[in-house]
Amino acid sequence: MKTVVHPDAPLPAPLPVADTAAQAAGAPAPEPAYGAGRSEKRTALWIAAAAGGLVLLGGIGLTHLYAEGERAEERAAAEVRAAAVLTTRLDRIETWLDSRRQSLRALAGGEALRILATELAAAQASGRQTSVTPELIFLRGALERQAMAFGASGLTLLRPDGEAWMVVGDAGPDLARMPPARLSTIMETGTPVTADAGTAETRAVDLVVPVRSLQDAGETVAALAARFPAGPLMAAIEAPDALATAGESIEVTATSAPTPRTDGLLVATRQPEGLPWSLHYTRPWDAILADSRGPLVAGYLVSGAAALAVITLILGLSWRHGTATNRKLADQYQRFATRMESERHLLDTVIDGITEYLFVVDSRGRLRHANAAACALVGEPRAAMIGRPLADVLDDTETATRLLTLGQEGRLSWPTECPLGGQSRWVMVLRNPLRGEGHDHEDGWVVLVQDITDLVQERIRTESLQRAVVRALGRTAGAADPYLADQASRMERIALLIADEMGLDHDDRLTLEFTAQVSQIGKLFVPRDLLTKTERLTPEEREVIKAHIGHACALLDDLDPSLPITHTLTEITERLDGSGYPNGLSGDEISLPGRILAVADVFAARTAERSYRHAASPEDILDILKKLPDRYDAEVVAVLAGLVESGRY
Repeated sequence: MKTVVHPDAPLPAPLPVADTAAQAAGAPAPEPAYGAGRSEKRTALWIAAAAGGLVLLGGIGLTHLYAEGERAEERAAAEVRAAAVLTTRLDRIETWLDSRRQSLRALAGGEALRILATELAAAQASGRQTSVTPELIFLRGALERQAMAFGASGLTLLRPDGEAWMVVGDAGPDLARMPPARLSTIMETGTPVTADAGTAETRAVDLVVPVRSLQDAGETVAALAARFPAGPLMAAIEAPDALATAGESIEVTATSAPTPRTDGLLVATRQPEGLPWSLHYTRPWDAILADSRGPLVAGYLVSGAAALAVITLILGLSWRHGTATNRKLADQYQRFATRMESERHLLDTVIDGITEYLFVVDSRGRLRHANAAACALVGEPRAAMIGRPLADVLDDTETATRLLTLGQEGRLSWPTECPLGGQSRWVMVLRNPLRGEGHDHEDGWVVLVQDITDLVQERIRTESLQRAVVRALGRTAGAADPYLADQASRMERIALLIADEMGLDHDDRLTLEFTAQVSQIGKLFVPRDLLTKTERLTPEEREVIKAHIGHACALLDDLDPSLPITHTLTEITERLDGSGYPNGLSGDEISLPGRILAVADVFAARTAERSYRHAASPEDILDILKKLPDRYDAEVVAVLAGLVESGRY
């Protein structure tokens, strides 16, 4: 609701200072009664002090209750943020592990390696001697190139008894000395194993995957171990992101290391699955509770002002109704008023020390007070601003209305853009009511305006840079294959239309936009004849095509981690029933952006004509999607159907 400003409304009438009617009529002044005057003076002072003290104590008590509530909310919000930040970092570790695990699995699943491992295992089983063959030398060179390609510092091919068949890279000899229990797990269960191989100086992760027999895919004939340096990953996890708050830090330690100190700090700890690491999130409580000091100071100021107003009122009434001691009481009141003016000046000094813009307005929108920051913003002295409508002071009716109505009472509003001080600024507004109880002043508002323009502009610059990088990657795919560019463009348009209909927030829309633009980049590493093949693909050919997700993730690892682009990219080919790839996610394990892109990918691909097939109609593809609610999100499909039926796509 907008605040209605009445420019011609009268200002509040000042309180009467003295009753001069008798003097104006020529009535004689009463004779002073000094004894009674002193007694009445003491009584009035005691009453004024008691009332002012009660008002001050009550105001301070209410302020503390309110401030404690604000602190509790800020503590809870800080704990939620700590959990969210740690979850993001854990997701980044899991994504890092998944990408390297997939690369190692793809290498272990190569036909040449499986043939050689099967032959070596057979030779070992029959007691025949194995010798260095040209195939072994060639495979060693190929493994060395693969290790360099996906960043491993060493590879080792191990026999079931723990002896090394092949050692590649600097870390290869260490991998050859694998603990028997770890190798036994691989050989008996065929389950990949992850282990921390780092030291205090160098952090690294060992991954071990089984090598299957060529004749029997269920038989493990060897183990392929790789060591990946984790230093860059640790640095990226511990580095603050673009939206990090003041004092926030993340430290990665071994699980056995001592827990960081907790005095004066919020500390949250999580461990990634499968690794003996601990992620410690810390943030000083002083930084977390900094925002609660503003309302506390404002409450103190309001309480002090109310107490002073009560004291002034009582003393004024006592002076007005005095008889013989009227002159002495008036003189005493004058001295007291001077002292109160000094106190008011002190309060003004405190308020002027606040860097945010503070406006105090009455119920008609007229300015009653402004701090030094607000005066500097407007470019006028305080005296010239008092009593004028806030819309007139800011020279913008719409901005004044927004400041007086934005957000909920007693809570910081969402960031909003509005003209202030002759330029467009991003601000957050905190409004607290000013009640005119006791008729000492009108109802009104204390409005605190926080300028966050620099923070918002920095985020806009970051998003712009990331958008440029993502579009450059998308154009790279388009330059190599126009069909890939067409698929990415159609996916982006469909996904954003669905997002608008479902009311997704800004970050989710950015995630959809960026992920769609780079969704096809991994297919540049897939042979073109497989992408355009019209016959049924063999299982091996399907695996080659599926690897495009891993190729894309390897390219996107260095993008801004504040958006889950790489994670969402891996969800495009996942299905609700768990039949998708690369991770076999199901149900709620797949995010809403991932579900939207899964539907958009199928719809865009099947309704577009290719050199090896004709395009299907949108209605036919929608019918297929509707019949598969166990694989594709029914709500997303329904929204897409509505877009098609309404002609918006």
